[in-house]
Amino acid sequence: MATVNFFVDPAQLFHAGALEKKTSKALASGKFLEGLKTFDERLFHKYLLETFVVSRETIVFGSSRSMLIQKKHFPNSTFINHSVGGGTLEDYVALTDVYIKRGLKPDTVILTLEPWLLNINNRRWRWASLRVNFFSMLDRLGVDITDTEYQEFKISNLASLISIKYFRNSILSIIKHGFGNVAAYHLRSDDNSPEIVIRPDGSHKNPDWRLNRSADIVTAEAIQFANASPIKYLDRYDTLDRELRIIFE
Repeated sequence: MATVNFFVDPAQLFHAGALEKKTSKALASGKFLEGLKTFDERLFHKYLLETFVVSRETIVFGSSRSMLIQKKHFPNSTFINHSVGGGTLEDYVALTDVYIKRGLKPDTVILTLEPWLLNINNRRWRWASLRVNFFSMLDRLGVDITDTEYQEFKISNLASLISIKYFRNSILSIIKHGFGNVAAYHLRSDDNSPEIVIRPDGSHKNPDWRLNRSADIVTAEAIQFANASPIKYLDRYDTLDRELRIIFE
């Protein structure tokens, strides 16, 4: 278990984000990133913020559902989209801490309130690569989360080697990405590509295969999602979690 947790390392607890540093610098220089898929989006945006001298006036915190929001929607404002796949409240909190530590003060912050955001059982732990910033921001807010699953991420990285929860996430990463975790990508000067493209404003252009799906395929996927048991990310969602509500508010 410890070997799998160390080498797969889905939350980048043991391996530096060299790819994320390189690609974030390219994006900050005005390049478009084509085909970049398997990477830590959280670290990518943290490193992107480290390139900023001044804050963008309008920023977005969200999930894949808000990745399409672009600079063109805010023509009179500088803009950056920090949406990450499966974005949760923990991501918003952690990236806010990065902003504060960098002395960056946006004028407008857009938060997307996703269906799973206040569900403590959403089983999303990708924010863990920003866990230091998350708990730092909680200290700033004077919020103490008592949930035992959070406490696991406050202890040392070495404890994660024998963590059953981290082992489960490692197995899920293998199923999704395989053992090869090297991301292939290309730098472009525009988003005219059939592949997924990340624009310099942080927004995404969807790949052609996603845009060109038929109505029948989309309907079938929606039915499959709704009929799953449990429904993905909405497991045991009987109430809004009190501690997450306090953080959000």
